[in-house]
Amino acid sequence: MKLKEIRESKGISQATLADEIGISKRVLQNYEQGVRSFDGAKIEVILNACMALDCNFEDLVEDTEKVEVFKKYIKRCIKTID
Repeated sequence: MKLKEIRESKGISQATLADEIGISKRVLQNYEQGVRSFDGAKIEVILNACMALDCNFEDLVEDTEKVEVFKKYIKRCIKTID
């Protein structure tokens, strides 16, 4: 799973990451073991994980359709800022 690989590469414990993204350690373990799909997590959990792990949305989300929708949304937001 991408989530576990990235977390381990950053040297972050499960307990620390779970706390930072607002979920229990058990839920994080379920995501990492594939018991639960991280792609189905709440958007705030995914985005908090991206920030905690200093990675991009597409680094953690495997659903290409979801990634494309997110990219379109970000592009739209950037246009409104400019």
